[in-house]
Amino acid sequence: MKRIVVLLMLACSTYIFGQVLPGTPVSGFPSGTTAQIKTLTPPEGIVAYSTDEKIFYYYNGTTWLSLSTVPNSAKIFYPPSVAIDASTTGTGRTLNLYDEYKTQFEMPAAKSDSAPALIPIYAANELYFYVTAYDTTILTITNIDDNGLMTYNVDKVPTDDNTIINVVFVVR
Repeated sequence: MKRIVVLLMLACSTYIFGQVLPGTPVSGFPSGTTAQIKTLTPPEGIVAYSTDEKIFYYYNGTTWLSLSTVPNSAKIFYPPSVAIDASTTGTGRTLNLYDEYKTQFEMPAAKSDSAPALIPIYAANELYFYVTAYDTTILTITNIDDNGLMTYNVDKVPTDDNTIINVVFVVR
């Protein structure tokens, strides 16, 4: 009986060990460069490790999907509208959209009981900056650089000396 148990254990361990492909990382996942992985058409549900990107891919039966990809809705966020002082006309004015983001998100005025004390803040080089709406009869936006510095002109003074812009941040 003891010999049968030992033989069964040996047979099972050989079968399990045989499922790990040559050249795979210790974790047991198939691996290769992203280009190599994307040439394969395995059964649905296979997970592979990209040695050049250092991320995992999942095959959904049609295409390889990165497991590090965050859904788009989680990558887009925006603050309340940002007020721009337009009390006088002028050119070449600047507003740092990244600083506006930090001011509005860094120190919350209130939070839910279980939320961390601070909201995690992205670095400027981790974001794309967009202005999605503004009054084009008041402002002309001439540039937004990769660090969020917006350059604009005030072309006309509005009746209340202010105008607003809507800003969207997208995680790169």
